[in-house]
Amino acid sequence: MSVKQLGFLYIRGALFNNVYHDRVKKAFSETYEELLNRKNKERYNNNMIDFMLAMMDNAKEELDNGNLLLAGYDINLLHNLPETIYNDWNEEYFYKGELIGYLDHMSEANRIDKVKKIIHIIDIYLVNGNK
Repeated sequence: MSVKQLGFLYIRGALFNNVYHDRVKKAFSETYEELLNRKNKERYNNNMIDFMLAMMDNAKEELDNGNLLLAGYDINLLHNLPETIYNDWNEEYFYKGELIGYLDHMSEANRIDKVKKIIHIIDIYLVNGNK
């Protein structure tokens, strides 16, 4: 399991338990920086990392607004993703399993604006970016 995946698991678990203390903030920051450094080192466009960074930005907005559970759902959407679309990417599982579960939680929270934003992010990085 990569450092990124461990970071996502730790952050998600903490947020789902309504915890956002200094260790969680540090893990969030370190995971974000790890992804950013990876993106900057690569010579090719990596849409999966761009997607992860965009979703972490979205989670950070939720954290800034005190919505730990919603931020946890954002991170949960990421924790099983590979670091590249071309490496172990099970697109069907993502759309049928992970994304449907995520959207279900968002509909329960009456967050249509957030759902539209996430669909837009997916369209940019995973649908159109994968062509």
